[in-house]
Amino acid sequence: MRRAVPIVAACLAMALAVAGPRRASADVLVGICSGDQVKGSFLPASEVESYVVRLPAGSKLSATVAGKLVKGVGPVPVMTLLDPDGAVVPAAPIVVTKTGAKLVAFVASASGDYTIRLTANAEGDYALKVKRSTPMSVAQTMNFGITPSVDVPVHAIPGSAATIRIAALAFQPGFPRIERVRSDNGTFDVSFPPPPPSTMPVMLVKGLVLGGTSCDYIVTVSEPSDRGSALFTAQLVAAKMKARKVDLTTRAFGSDPLTNFVQGTQVGPAGGTVAADVFPGDPLAGSSVAIPAGAFAAASVVVLGPASEIAHGTDLRVRGPAVRVGPAGTKFAVAATVTLPFDAGAFDSSHTGLTVLARDDHGLVTTVPAGTVSVDDAAGTVSFPALRVGSFQVFGPAQ
Repeated sequence: MRRAVPIVAACLAMALAVAGPRRASADVLVGICSGDQVKGSFLPASEVESYVVRLPAGSKLSATVAGKLVKGVGPVPVMTLLDPDGAVVPAAPIVVTKTGAKLVAFVASASGDYTIRLTANAEGDYALKVKRSTPMSVAQTMNFGITPSVDVPVHAIPGSAATIRIAALAFQPGFPRIERVRSDNGTFDVSFPPPPPSTMPVMLVKGLVLGGTSCDYIVTVSEPSDRGSALFTAQLVAAKMKARKVDLTTRAFGSDPLTNFVQGTQVGPAGGTVAADVFPGDPLAGSSVAIPAGAFAAASVVVLGPASEIAHGTDLRVRGPAVRVGPAGTKFAVAATVTLPFDAGAFDSSHTGLTVLARDDHGLVTTVPAGTVSVDDAAGTVSFPALRVGSFQVFGPAQ
């Protein structure tokens, strides 16, 4: 099955900025939280399944993959680790097992998107578990007699809370202060202005939530009198993560290797969008699910892919592909917006008879209220709110 999952920086922060459509390739690009259990399928056996992981420098990454063998027959996955530049990490601590492979406590020397690439010599299912641990503290002694301002690097997953302290060492003159905290790519920047005269400078920042999209932050500490030494410490608390069981096998998204192409993303409390990263003209082109802020209390995986046609027992005709939003059991505290492609030419200008059907994880089929469906004829899509995942499809009257 073909799947591609661009990931936003959150949770295990498996993150990927997919460059261009992936529909024609057999690659799988999936993002999950630390502790998640993922089931996938090699179909065909020649597929390359890639799990892209955003790691702060100094993080440890461990992973285990095992093929499902039935009477000794099935895939035995081979694991390869790629660095942020896409090159194979030659010294990656990967151990071959009877049913697959293990990556044992790989330490990221630099922040970036690392890829766990899986291949196999036979069709079948496999299970993958990934765990990441990041440094939870930073300590550095600085001498302001050398320079009045010092930049301290801090590597953390966006969303982590940082408590930063700066303290003059015993018998040292001067009053150092925390001046600024920023990300290296400019997506996060917080400054602390100089204190008024006769006021102590900012020497403690408690529970600062690190935002932006980079895992690399810079804390600027200064001492206006240009003298003395100080001890810098930063304690980091990672954002809450919700481990899940994620089913990306052919049972969840079908078994046709030519049409199945599943995408997804890691979505946190701030929200995010999963959009079909496919070539123009592909049946899934135009499909997406937009999750608003507040829909999730913690980071969660959301996937988008093809579904089997929704059976309805009426005279309605299919006017668009069935699209599945998953994984099963996912609920949105605030309604997400699902967008589906449809055949706009099959309807009059009033869209008479246009009907969107939804099928939940238990097979129950319902009609999306017509008053909540908006139509974009130019784009050839319909959009509507949804509080649960499931399969969705556009139908219309027989002509």
